[in-house]
Amino acid sequence: MDAALCYDGEPNNSYSEINSNVLFREGVTLQGQPTYTPRLILMDLK
Repeated sequence: MDAALCYDGEPNNSYSEINSNVLFREGVTLQGQPTYTPRLILMDLK
């Protein structure tokens, strides 16, 4: 999620407009509580 951090302070930076609906999937438990699941878990095993 480093792309979500804007260090230059420019609002027109393409990284400042991250769509969380693409990164996470929203669901609901049987008790009615919202859950957020990452769409991809990536690990570099070097």
